[in-house]
Amino acid sequence: EVRVHAPAAAVVRAIREVSLADMPVAVALLRIRAAASGQFAGAAPDTRPVLDTMLQPGSGFLALDVSDPAEFVYGMVGFVHKPKPPITTPEGFTAFVEPGGLRVAFNLRVTPEQGDVVRLSTETRCLANGDEARRTFAGYWRIIYPGSAIIRRVWLDAIAARAERDAGAR
Repeated sequence: EVRVHAPAAAVVRAIREVSLADMPVAVALLRIRAAASGQFAGAAPDTRPVLDTMLQPGSGFLALDVSDPAEFVYGMVGFVHKPKPPITTPEGFTAFVEPGGLRVAFNLRVTPEQGDVVRLSTETRCLANGDEARRTFAGYWRIIYPGSAIIRRVWLDAIAARAERDAGAR
């Protein structure tokens, strides 16, 4: 989580607008990950909002609940070492119980505090469909967790910086 010195509306707007181009550290980590998997990722960082790119076909992500303007919940289903199944709805996410599979959900939450200070937080939850999936995912998570944690941190920081910059400009 991070404290943001901007009104909640500015933070929500920044959540919807921040792109990978706003996060050079995240871009570097994603390029390292792509290179490790044999893919070259030398193109310029995507300037589309991150949440929009997550909803593009093939991303694997889906919006689970965006009905509350102060909380965005996204998720994905899949397997550690197999292609992602074509799940595209929150109902499909909930119903996905295929052995060996996983469900991962994360949120971005905006909580007003005193004055124009907002707590912006994110949480990720993972649910494995069985003991084998849990063990496989635990090994995978130990490897990717440090990079994942850094990406989440720089994402929150980029949202905070944009919200504070935009709020100061108004």
